[in-house]
Amino acid sequence: MHWAKLVGAAALVMIGSGAAAQSVNYDTAYARFHPSETALERALSPAFRQCIGSSGGVTVTMRDCAAAEYARIDLRLNANDRRIMRRLPQAGQQRLRASQRLWLSNRWHHCDNDPQLEGGTMDLIIRDSCTLTELTRRTLWLGQL
Repeated sequence: MHWAKLVGAAALVMIGSGAAAQSVNYDTAYARFHPSETALERALSPAFRQCIGSSGGVTVTMRDCAAAEYARIDLRLNANDRRIMRRLPQAGQQRLRASQRLWLSNRWHHCDNDPQLEGGTMDLIIRDSCTLTELTRRTLWLGQL
């Protein structure tokens, strides 16, 4: 996903309901979770949009914007995880914890193997965009459980 798409905001589309928290297989549920680009874009903070908008297209500045946004979204992901864990029975906590560990070990695989990566400074932006998108996707998924 390109920065221009990440920055443009539209309506947030959430799929699923609280019933997903009772799922026996969180990995399958997550694999099926594909929020729209607009949902992913909407999840980005106004501070990120402003930062990217004022970056002047400078790679270092854009990467700093992405790093700050990553930190904000990571906090939301952790808050969502804690909220869900508190209300799940022990077996559900174990399943979700195993799913989280699997996700953590594989989360950047497709970002590292993106066919758009050709070498050069733009690869840094593409990879930042990919990792930010994947973190946002996981955060949205946890948020709807």
